[in-house]
Amino acid sequence: MLGWKYHLTVCLKEVVKKSFSFRSLESCAYSASTLKEILNKIQKAVDDLSLRQYSNLHAWVGKLDETVEAKLSMRLQVSQNLE
Repeated sequence: MLGWKYHLTVCLKEVVKKSFSFRSLESCAYSASTLKEILNKIQKAVDDLSLRQYSNLHAWVGKLDETVEAKLSMRLQVSQNLE
């Protein structure tokens, strides 16, 4: 059976992946394919955590959704101000 240290390491790796994807949302090109690729990476990380049955994942995913929405909203506002 795998110990808690292993599970913690896996979780931390997923958090690092998501952090990178969040930073990418702030500065990526305005293209559907680029945004789709970033969002797919975030979704895959969440799916991996779900498969490992992490507790309270639903609450964390709710906060994750809010963060993604806020970043995309900010990008939209900035792009509208550039026009």
